[in-house]
Amino acid sequence: MTERELQTFSRQLAEWRESPVTETLQAAMARLLAQRKTSILEAYWRGEPETDSARLAVQMVEQWVEDFFESEAEDVIEVLKDDE
Repeated sequence: MTERELQTFSRQLAEWRESPVTETLQAAMARLLAQRKTSILEAYWRGEPETDSARLAVQMVEQWVEDFFESEAEDVIEVLKDDE
């Protein structure tokens, strides 16, 4: 990928992230994760801890959300190359 293509892709990625739809999706995912983490904590304090797999699932989704919404253009390109 040329420097110009990278700049174009970076600009397009920034525009996508600033779109109302993307912002709404990101906010919804953040709320969902916050609610789930609160639920896990409340269950713990009630003496009914969630399973390890349930806690791990939340961590995995949290990492996916971070990767999906916050990755740099170069990182996205590398992932796309790996999938080819």
